[in-house]
Amino acid sequence: IGIYPVHQKDYAVSKLDQLGTPFAYADSVIETALHNPNMIVHTVGAVMSIPRIEKKKDEYCMYWEVWTPSVWNILEKLDGEKMNVLEHLGFERIRYVDICKFRNTLEDDRDGKEIFMWYANMPTRAKGPSKVDSRYISEDVPQGLVMLEALGKKLHVETPVCTALIEIASAALQRNLRDEGRSLDVLGEENITAIIEDIGNCYEFV
Repeated sequence: IGIYPVHQKDYAVSKLDQLGTPFAYADSVIETALHNPNMIVHTVGAVMSIPRIEKKKDEYCMYWEVWTPSVWNILEKLDGEKMNVLEHLGFERIRYVDICKFRNTLEDDRDGKEIFMWYANMPTRAKGPSKVDSRYISEDVPQGLVMLEALGKKLHVETPVCTALIEIASAALQRNLRDEGRSLDVLGEENITAIIEDIGNCYEFV
């Protein structure tokens, strides 16, 4: 959980801790947003699955089928762009698989990718997506990737894989997903500036 504004963090934590849920608190709402797993795994997985989704429909299980070595390379490139933005804001470069491990197991000594593959191949894994225009793309691209791209533009951090996935997803759905997402225009550049400046620890903000 990230708290905005940051100066209210101690107060918010004192209230949330009363719920008895073991929340993990981030230093910023931006850090929390960038660690949204669906922005990484759903977008890459669904875009790279488009033919299989349309071919198999209700019988398709993205987690079981999509994570071949080449697709995994795409995920890691996108994750690298996410970490570049995190680093630019003064946060630790934490990989998607390590956040996945933190969410899904207490086995700290196991490799993060190993944990993800175990999670992805669980026999109880739900099938899906069953159509291309599903939340894996129509929600996670505009609300996740468009936001990542917007932050990259604001911070002068290149996000070519992120941009490519937005373009491919938009072409597949025949609509501009940036118009539906968290772009600079939609979020308001002044709002992004206020949230970034609230962090107070980014080493190069222009």
